[in-house]
Amino acid sequence: MFEPTKKLIISLLLLAALFNTSIGIANDRHERAILYTNSQNEEKTTDDSSNTEAITSYDNLLEKLDNYKLLIFTNLTFTVCCSLLIYFLLKAKYKRERFMESYITETRIAKKVHDEIANELYETVNYLDSEKKISDENRRKLILKLDNVYVMTKNISRETANIETGYNFPEHLKLMLTGYSGDKVNVIIKGMGDIKWNKINTLKKIALYRSLQELMVNMKKHSGASLVILDFSVTGKKMEISYIDNGCGISKEKTLYKSGLMNIERRMHSVGGQANLNTDTEKGFHIILTYPPYSK
Repeated sequence: MFEPTKKLIISLLLLAALFNTSIGIANDRHERAILYTNSQNEEKTTDDSSNTEAITSYDNLLEKLDNYKLLIFTNLTFTVCCSLLIYFLLKAKYKRERFMESYITETRIAKKVHDEIANELYETVNYLDSEKKISDENRRKLILKLDNVYVMTKNISRETANIETGYNFPEHLKLMLTGYSGDKVNVIIKGMGDIKWNKINTLKKIALYRSLQELMVNMKKHSGASLVILDFSVTGKKMEISYIDNGCGISKEKTLYKSGLMNIERRMHSVGGQANLNTDTEKGFHIILTYPPYSK
C-alpha cells in the first residue's frame, strides 16, 4: 500500500517538475522572442528616425533656398522700382524746372518791356502832344502811331506778365479772357465756377492761363471771329476746356504746329495734358485742352 503511494507521489513530483521545466523553457523562449522583437523594433525606429532626420534636413535646405531666391527677387524688384521712381521723379523735376525757367524768362521780358519801352514811348507821346512847332496834322499822325506802339507794348507786357496763381486765380483768368471782348467780339465763358481751382497746382494754372491767352491773341489777330465760347468741365480725373470761335479757322491739313499754335501743345504736354485740334468744323476754330487737374 505504501510503495504504490510513494511511487505515485514521486511520479507526480517528477511530472510537476517536468511541467515546470517546460513552462520555464516556454517562458524563456517567449522572453527571448519579445527581446528579439523589441530589438528589431528599435533598429526599425532608429532607421525611421534617420530617414526622418534626412528628410527634415532636405526640406530645411529647400526652404532656405526658396527664402534665398525670394530675398534676391525682392531685392531686385525693390531696386528696379526705386530706379524707376527716381527716374520719373527726376524727369518730372526737370520738366518743372524747364517750365519755370521759361516762365521766369517771360516775366523778366514783360517787366523790361513795360519799364523801358512802354514808359519811354508814353513820355514821347506826351512830349509830342505838347510840342507846338509840329503841324497839327503831322502831330496827330505821329501821336496815333506812337499810341499804337504803346498799346502793342502794353499787350506784350500783359501777355508775358506775372500770373496770379493763388486764391484769386479764377478771377484773373476770367478778367484776361473777357479783356478780349469788345464791340466786335463777344466772349462767353461757361463752367468756370464749377472747377476746384484751389486744388490745382501752380504749374498747371500757369500752363492753362498761357495756353488760353495764346488762343485769345491768335483769335484777335488772325481769325476775325465775332463769337468765342469757352467751356470748362471736369469728368472723372480729366479737366477739359473747349475753345470755339466762328472765325476763319484753319484747313483740315494743318496741325497745331503748322497753325502756329505749337506753344499750346508744348505747354499742355509739360503738365501731362493734351491739345486736340478739331478740324471737322466747316467754319471757325475748335480746340480742346485736357489734363489731369488735381494730380501732383
